[in-house]
Amino acid sequence: MPSALMPLVDTMPAPATEVADVVVDARWQARQLAQALHDELAQLLSLALMQLDAAREPDLPRALLAQQRAYELVKQALQASRDAVTLLQPEPVDDLPAALQTLVEQLRARTGLNIQFSCALSLPGLPEPINAGLLAAGRELLANACKHAGGVAIHIALARHADGAGVTLVVRDQGLGFDPQLAQAAAIAAGHGYGLPRLHARLRLLGMGLRLRSAPGLGVHAQVSWPRQPEEDES
Repeated sequence: MPSALMPLVDTMPAPATEVADVVVDARWQARQLAQALHDELAQLLSLALMQLDAAREPDLPRALLAQQRAYELVKQALQASRDAVTLLQPEPVDDLPAALQTLVEQLRARTGLNIQFSCALSLPGLPEPINAGLLAAGRELLANACKHAGGVAIHIALARHADGAGVTLVVRDQGLGFDPQLAQAAAIAAGHGYGLPRLHARLRLLGMGLRLRSAPGLGVHAQVSWPRQPEEDES
């Protein structure tokens, strides 16, 4: 074949299915980026400004507390901006079980906690955004467990649905537990962001569900499913 024709061959359109996948991924990234900028970054900066205004009052202890809250909110805003950049250049997750195993080993080394990972022998092939979403969910849920479980063993499991068409990721512990509604209200009042509701919103964009069960003294059981299960619609 003459070399002059090679550029034309190299730039021929991809099959329709590949083009559709690219369009879906692009739309998913656009929705994720818009939410990160509007629902996270903008709100965090607005809350930080409110705390900086409160720091002007003459009561020194309250002013110092407001300054500290503003500092924490700006730190969260910085992380949100980094997350937004990551959405444009997501890290590929070719092997989800291996990625989760690596995450567990890193957390074990960093925290010294007993973290156990189990995985079904065979899993259905998952779209790249779903792999990335499950890994991100596992990272955040494990970080919460390491921070709040009280040093007890933590278990993370990846399994396929009974019908073979989806997967479930579970992170559980038998630690201190908490009242989810009271804990979230306290976190927002203290200026510590949106935590699990933010994760829930991100997962819903991917058609995934988050279900959380916890109570003081009874540990935490967090379940992420794809596709989202009917009982998770109101979670």
